[in-house]
Amino acid sequence: MTADDSSDLNVADQGSESAGRPEGVLAGNGTVAPSGTAAPDEHQDALTDRLRDLTSEVARLTGVVERFHDRAEHLERMNRSMHEEIETLRRGEAQELLKPVINQLADLVIRLRLQSSQLVASMSADEAGKMLEAYLPVVLDILGQLGVESYTPEVGDTFDRITQRAVRRIDSPHPEQDRTVLRVQAPGFILAGADRPLRPAEVHVARFVEKAAAPASGPPDPQAVQERTSPVQDRTPMNSPTAAGPRRAVEPWAFETPPEALREPVLPVPFPGDIAQPFSPSPNDQQGDRA
Repeated sequence: MTADDSSDLNVADQGSESAGRPEGVLAGNGTVAPSGTAAPDEHQDALTDRLRDLTSEVARLTGVVERFHDRAEHLERMNRSMHEEIETLRRGEAQELLKPVINQLADLVIRLRLQSSQLVASMSADEAGKMLEAYLPVVLDILGQLGVESYTPEVGDTFDRITQRAVRRIDSPHPEQDRTVLRVQAPGFILAGADRPLRPAEVHVARFVEKAAAPASGPPDPQAVQERTSPVQDRTPMNSPTAAGPRRAVEPWAFETPPEALREPVLPVPFPGDIAQPFSPSPNDQQGDRA
């Protein structure tokens, strides 16, 4: 047997021995490694790389959040600054719009003071009234610059609860005048384009009342006739301790002249203050008329 044959036998023996060892046993040192798994150092390297990637991602997201907060604070500062500028512009615009009105009001105050210093005791009521009426166009012009318009209802118009306020009721024997305007005590004021007035017009409204039938026999009672034909106007203040009953409305200056049919004396129905009452007779009203 030659040397080459001996070496071939040794190699064959080592092959057979390795074939008989358990799978995963390393030849020569007797160590065993699990089949199909990576080495421990390779697994540790993979975990390290994964942790490094996650740390980088967290740092990136933290930067995004910080930039978002910075941008939000910047936008909030801009919004606050723009709001202050808008308020300043509004105040300036309001002042510019009101400047002509303020100037006219100041001029009106100066003229009123000048006129009051020139009043004399010998001035008649008509002269004083004309002097006051001279300021009416000035006041109306000031209201017009503010967008306020005045309106005056027509005598004979149907009473409107939205644009008018009944400050007095007057009995009328004519049914066609029921709930119609007899006099205008004060005009109304409304903003241009508005549906409801700022201040309704104050009017006197008629209320139809049938005349009582004449007695069958005997002359009329003079005292009763005097009570029906002589209107009583109680000028006692409402809070006066001597007030005997509800205060009667004082005859105001009227813008319009009542119809000819109503020139006959009538006894106004009393009502408390300047509040309009429902258009229906009541025992209290009748007792107040006899008081």
